[in-house]
Amino acid sequence: MIEPKLIEAIENNELVIFVGAGCSMPLNFPSWQNLIISVLDKLNEEFSSISTLNFVNLKNQLQNNSTTLFEILEELETNKKHGDQYKARSKEIIYDLIENRIKEGQLDSEIHKLIWQLSSKIVTTNYDSVLEANMLRPNIKTFDNQNIFQILKSQNNDSEFLYKIHGDYSNPKTMTVFRSDYENIYNPKNPNEDALSTFYKGKTFLFIGFSLTDPYVNSLFDKIKKLYEGYTINKHFVFTTKDEDFTHYDIKGIKIKDWGDSLKYYIEQLIDKKKHTNTRINNEMLNLANEISLNDEDIENLPKIIKNKIEEIKKTPNDKNLQNEYDDLKSKYIRLVFGEIDYLRKIDDSYKDANLESLFDSIYASEELSIDIYERANTIRIDTTNHTWFHRSQIVSALACSLLVFKTIDKKKILLLIDFLNDNEEKVWERALTYLVVMLNHLGNKWLRFPEIIKKLELLTLNLQFQSSCQQILEYLIIFGADRFNFSERIFENTHFHKPFNYFLPFFKEDNPFFSKIYDNYEGGNIEEFIDSLSKSPLPDSAKYLICNSDFKEMDNNEISQKSKDYFRGHMLVNKGFYPYAGYIQEFVSFAKSFPTFQNKEILKTQVKLTSTSLKEYLLSEKERLRVLGIYFYKEKQWGKAILNFDKFLNLQPKDVMVLINLANCHFNEKNFKAAIEIRHEVYTIENSNLNNLIDLINLYHINEEYEKVIFFSDKYIVEDDKNSAIYRIKGWALYSLKNYNEALNMGETSLKMSTEKEQDYYLLASIYEELEEYEQSEELYLKAVELNDEDIKFREGISMMYYKSGQFKKALESIEMVLKIEKNNVHILLNKVQILLALNLLETAHVLLIKVNRSEKYKNSEVFNLFANYYRMVGEPEKAFVEIDKAEKISKESRFVGTRAVIYSSLGDEENFYHFFEEAVKLGAKAKSLFPDIKNKYENETRFKNLLKQYNQ
Repeated sequence: MIEPKLIEAIENNELVIFVGAGCSMPLNFPSWQNLIISVLDKLNEEFSSISTLNFVNLKNQLQNNSTTLFEILEELETNKKHGDQYKARSKEIIYDLIENRIKEGQLDSEIHKLIWQLSSKIVTTNYDSVLEANMLRPNIKTFDNQNIFQILKSQNNDSEFLYKIHGDYSNPKTMTVFRSDYENIYNPKNPNEDALSTFYKGKTFLFIGFSLTDPYVNSLFDKIKKLYEGYTINKHFVFTTKDEDFTHYDIKGIKIKDWGDSLKYYIEQLIDKKKHTNTRINNEMLNLANEISLNDEDIENLPKIIKNKIEEIKKTPNDKNLQNEYDDLKSKYIRLVFGEIDYLRKIDDSYKDANLESLFDSIYASEELSIDIYERANTIRIDTTNHTWFHRSQIVSALACSLLVFKTIDKKKILLLIDFLNDNEEKVWERALTYLVVMLNHLGNKWLRFPEIIKKLELLTLNLQFQSSCQQILEYLIIFGADRFNFSERIFENTHFHKPFNYFLPFFKEDNPFFSKIYDNYEGGNIEEFIDSLSKSPLPDSAKYLICNSDFKEMDNNEISQKSKDYFRGHMLVNKGFYPYAGYIQEFVSFAKSFPTFQNKEILKTQVKLTSTSLKEYLLSEKERLRVLGIYFYKEKQWGKAILNFDKFLNLQPKDVMVLINLANCHFNEKNFKAAIEIRHEVYTIENSNLNNLIDLINLYHINEEYEKVIFFSDKYIVEDDKNSAIYRIKGWALYSLKNYNEALNMGETSLKMSTEKEQDYYLLASIYEELEEYEQSEELYLKAVELNDEDIKFREGISMMYYKSGQFKKALESIEMVLKIEKNNVHILLNKVQILLALNLLETAHVLLIKVNRSEKYKNSEVFNLFANYYRMVGEPEKAFVEIDKAEKISKESRFVGTRAVIYSSLGDEENFYHFFEEAVKLGAKAKSLFPDIKNKYENETRFKNLLKQYNQ
């Protein structure tokens, strides 16, 4: 007798066949035990002379059953000296054994062909390729235990697959042989465990080729049983030729006489049932409409019959036949009443569209999804024949909206979102992942009480594609926040968006009346070019529909402000960089904040809760978690914590350029320029054509006063891009600092010819001419810079100090006063004014200003003490002058402070100490032209003074 539950599984496409070693043994493949015996023989040949293990004894123990197969394997794997070597070599030996058998023998097998006829969902523990050789259709996916994507896909109802859960001999690394292999496969965080668990709870397994006399099989079944602990549904079967009891594993044995004709006969009977079922289903689908109309009268009688049947069941609740009759009656009643509607859902496009909108509204309005709503949504998810990607996209949006509007959590909504994500359908999974991240963040810790959600989320950390996308979503939310680039509430003034269904409709062109309105509304030039541009744009879809459904004409470029252009350009660059996730976030957050029902209500929590919730632990792998935490702390300007996380990430993925650049920026912000340079240089060795990194490296060398390297890397940059004026300019400043003024002028002139920031070039050239003491030319260039940009104070400050150096002290004072009108409390500028006042001999005015600056300074300023020293020198109080210059030199040893000490000695008439300290100051880089007028006038004609300046090229 054929088991009814098997027939039911066949009818519902829920039969998964689990194929064991017994199916390959008739083709002369070894049993599991004989396989390991062969391994021991080979290891004995190769390692007996050096091994502490006695392989012959191990083989004898296995053959006489004094030691189990697993204990033997444990001995091999845990051997302290050669364990890893034995493990790797054992798998290679198994490969050789199977490969030789395949080369020697015939793989054609009638039983295996029949298995494929019975079901195209097959799991096998066999390493060999017999099932592949007898596959009836070549398009069925074959994958091993490391193909995470296919493992997840195999859990879909309509999937067809050959799942080699214990690996494939052709890739020995995938073969599950030793304890560590099993612990990895049958691990709660492993997708293989999740797949088996899903099959065991939702499908019917039929085991073929397994025997309880094989200790390997007992161990396997024990592991499988643990997967569904708490579930007692007995609907799994195993073929056996012996009186073996599998009930301990909740598996029912099907007794057959032998593994040949008897097994073949039973499988053929099941295949006949499958063919009969397929024929019946096809006929029912073809004649459904007629059948329903012919049986309408039965509808009135069926409720009475069902009611009577319920009464009978109450009297004899253990009667399985009565239960089956009731199930049949109920099924027939539902089909008669609702069958025509179900049929229309599949074949009538207009009804499908109406049904989709109705389902969207039902999900949106449901605090908890009913069984009917859930099944309708899931049908659209799995029925890729009768439903399109944008139907599924709408269900995803409805689920997210429903999670948003209700405070209570319905785990079915989240699980369904994850299912849409795992289906990996383009344009659907990206939206599902975005909404999943946004909603889990919104819900805080509320979802953590559902282990089913946690388990499915943990599996996402194994999918590299999902991890990369999840990282992008969180990075966008951290860097830009959820409130940037969103729509105003004015978008909902358009009546088209009064329905959430319309608002969330993804953008597509085929048979779409909402898109087609663009032909009526567009008033620009080439409409096809415009449509193509609109389709490719990273704008959110609702914004595209707004354009389609509004009077739209191309605006003259002059009608748009530069600020609006810059904002739009920035918006598009961001959306393109984070495509398509930024658009989905902007669309969803705009809905949550501005949809008329929600206005003035903060119903969506958008602040990313990376450190206060467990979101990162369940959504991200360790590596991506470190990256995102680094970005989070970077955004918060917690440089130390950002550095810590970026460093840990780079231990796992050393050459990630974006993380290296972020790490360099962190060190820069901590003023650790040396570390920043080292990292930027590392990026240069990875991507020497990364010009953004190269220019940052050049700037760092300039800050660190490594001018030769500035020049070297500027030349490298120019080879790649000779049109960037900023590079010529920074090279010019480096040459200026090295006193190579002629080359610096060339760089400044080159930059000026191509620059859009000519004031910066005038400033460089003015500074060079100032050093060359060509003050008229310098003045002219400074004034040009000021004319182009009178808000940048460094230009006016530059011209002021040029006047000072050229002895035009009154002009210097006038110019510095103009700077102070812009920044009246700038300490640096105020101290420049003090210096000019001292040069003009306005000593008391200078003293009052110095006292004011000194009071306002939070920290000790060495330049304040230096100017106090000069003031006291000029008013004839040298003792106080020495006290002040001592204070300055305690803070920093600079050439000008040594020069001040020299001129104090000069005021005392101590010429030897003057020349001693003045020469020391010149050696350190001090310029004689910076001397105060009283000192300059005193010494400028002295031979000793002139000789000293000549000696040092001044």
